[in-house]
Parts: sequence; C-alpha cells; structure tokens
Amino acid sequence: MRAAVLFLLAFAALLFPKGWNAIKGADSHLFSKNLRTENYDFNQTKRSFERFSSEAAIILAQPFYYWGKGSQFYVYLSDDGAYVLKIPRASKQRQSLLDRLMEREVSKPDLLRSLQIAYENLALQTGLIAVHLDMRDEILIAPVKLFDRLNRSQMVDMKSFPFAVQKRQMLLSSALAEAANSEATKRILMSYLNLILLEAKKGWMSYDCAFWLNFGIENNEARRLDVGSYVALDESFSLSKAVKPVVHWLKKNDPLLVGWFEQEIEWRKLL
Repeated sequence: MRAAVLFLLAFAALLFPKGWNAIKGADSHLFSKNLRTENYDFNQTKRSFERFSSEAAIILAQPFYYWGKGSQFYVYLSDDGAYVLKIPRASKQRQSLLDRLMEREVSKPDLLRSLQIAYENLALQTGLIAVHLDMRDEILIAPVKLFDRLNRSQMVDMKSFPFAVQKRQMLLSSALAEAANSEATKRILMSYLNLILLEAKKGWMSYDCAFWLNFGIENNEARRLDVGSYVALDESFSLSKAVKPVVHWLKKNDPLLVGWFEQEIEWRKLL
C-alpha cells in the first residue's frame, strides 16, 4: 500500500511540478532555486536607475516581508507598510510532463518589457518609484533584508535581480465597497475610466482586464497596480472590453449605476 502511494505521489510530481513545489514550499520565497540569477532574461537595453536611486535606497534600507505571489511576481511588503517590492518570477520555468507530452506552450508577455513601459511612460499612474531591469546597472543600494513566509531572513544583493519598487495603494475594489454614496462611487469609476483612456492615448494597453486586485486609488485618482501586463496598443483594444469586469461587478453590487456607467463608456469612445 505504501509503495503504491509513493508511486502515485512521484507520478503526480512529474505531471504537475508546480503543484509539487507548492506542497514542499520550494518556490514560496526569494531564496528558492527558481529565483537564481541565471533564470532571468535581462533586457539588453541599459536603463537608468540613478534618477531615483537616493529615494529607492532609503526605501530599501528597511526590511521587507514576504506578502504573496501571483503568476508574475513575488511581492514583499516594506516594514513601514508603505511600499511593495516586486520581483518577477523566473522566466525559465519547467514545463510539466503533461505540457511536454501535449507539446503546448503558453506565450507570456515580456515582464521586463512591461516594467520598462510602466516606468518610462506611466510611473505616476502605476506608483512606481524605481525599476531595475539590467544587472549591469551600477546601483548604489546596500543588500536588502528580506523575510520569507516562514519569517526566515536573508540579506540579498538586489543588483542581481530585476525588481520594481512601488507605492502601496488602497485597492480600488475596496474603495468602491467603502464608498459612502453613489456620487462617491461615480467619482472612483470615472477616475478608473480616465486611467484606461490615458494609457491608450499614450499608446499602451494591458492584456489583463481584471480589476479586483489590479487597480488601486491614491488621492481620488485610480492607479494600476499590475505593472506586468503592458503591451503596445493595437486594434484589439476595446474600452468596453477593458472595463467589462467592472460592469459585471456593478450588475451584482450596484445595478442602479450600470446604465450611467455604460453611458460614460460610450461618451468617452467619442473623445
């Protein structure tokens, strides 16, 4: 019986290596083998960091604590709770046996290119303080103390990794949920629409239309928290499609505003 169980676990590990890594905690924090420097394809175009180096150095002088991970980034929260450190997950990922057998590959947008777009064109709208894209950059930052999810710490030389420092923002979805009245909700939604249109006006769009965790708000202005999904604007862009998740949210949570929001969308299409 024991041998059969071990065989099944081994077979599952071959089919679903990511799931097995999650079980054993191998990729839960920065110190895993998946985040070795050689796993990254650094952008070959040298990007300046020095413009924000003094501010970034002050921010990164404090400890950062493992806060979570998504499909694109490992995220660490600063000790003062005001900033997040985002480290792209390794671009060279193992394919599962199932993927290899089916000869399927999932094309992912270039995370480093997206960070470059956000930093150079939409720094204010994304709350980006600094971005390090090339390990050849000579940045004067001391090793950063990082804590993993098991509260183990290590001093890490961040020159060897691409990363972004971003202001922590209140989630736009939380602001909508806490809005005192319909007028407050409208102000938030108009700011959200204006952000999408500003991105398009500058020639960029996000391939990820989700809004629940991807947007924040600062001083009544919408901010995009997702900085890993930017691509050049093309004919596939549609304002209606980009804001569709918000329409669905309104239908469920505030149906009286659906008609108003759809009119705002149509009016902005004419601008």
